[in-house]
Amino acid sequence: MKIIHQVYGIFDDGISINSIPEFLQHTRSTVKWCEKNDIEYKMWSLKDCDELLDKYGYLDICNEFPQKIMKADFVRYLIIYEHGGVYVDCDVSPMRSMDSLWLKPCWFSSWFSDKNNLPYNAIFGGQPKNDIFLKIVKHSIES
Repeated sequence: MKIIHQVYGIFDDGISINSIPEFLQHTRSTVKWCEKNDIEYKMWSLKDCDELLDKYGYLDICNEFPQKIMKADFVRYLIIYEHGGVYVDCDVSPMRSMDSLWLKPCWFSSWFSDKNNLPYNAIFGGQPKNDIFLKIVKHSIES
């Protein structure tokens, strides 16, 4: 399925995405890009994320993470495990075709300047129920 997921509001801090110009610009750009390319788009709210986490029994664990960003990082892997598609952070937006990525079992991006070519979790994706994402979720809990 061709879908792009983004997450906002998971910190439950009352800060609207409209008050963060970079996020607003990139999420609007992502929505327009999805419309132009006939790709489904979903912005995940705190409620959406908590429901998914609860479905898998991870809500209490995530709410105990020492830093809120850890919950945001954690839930994005669970979203892709459950639904497949592409996860994109709110401060980036697609610029060119992703046609070669939709059918891959999983893929991760890296910073162009990263000589070690380490995975970057701001943009990644794959097919639903791909075990790699569930393994990442479980390893995150262990860590």
